[in-house]
Amino acid sequence: MKIKKGKHKSDIIYHGCVEPLLENIGRLIAKGHTEKEVYSRYGISPSSWIRFKHKHPGLLVVLKRAHRIADARVERSLFDLATGAKSKTDHWMRTKKGKIHTESIKTKNPPNYQAIVFWLKNRFPEKWTDAQRIDHNINSIADLVKSVAGQQKGKK
Repeated sequence: MKIKKGKHKSDIIYHGCVEPLLENIGRLIAKGHTEKEVYSRYGISPSSWIRFKHKHPGLLVVLKRAHRIADARVERSLFDLATGAKSKTDHWMRTKKGKIHTESIKTKNPPNYQAIVFWLKNRFPEKWTDAQRIDHNINSIADLVKSVAGQQKGKK
């Protein structure tokens, strides 16, 4: 391959092979594929992928937008799980005469306890954390006894 003066081989590869695929790359990332899966699929080496991201802002823009779409989908799905969203399922049935008939069935899913806990711990960590705060500023046994006594009064 003869390279024009001032052009690097990776620039030619990017403009000839990667740039035409930007829309497809964005679609795959938005569907949840990892960058490694994407560049492997198109036969791009990890080092070239990193170089392309640093050198060509168009690729970085597509990746950031696609990652935001994927993250928003997951966030919405988590919210739907936590709140017990309604879902619609299409069921295919064959009539007595042999024709295929579709019927949409709407169901209300119950809220998922684990999704609720995950959501609350991440959205409001100061209020919903499992960690306990311990005061390590106790200078004597007397301070420790006062501290424990104060905690006992607070529980009553």
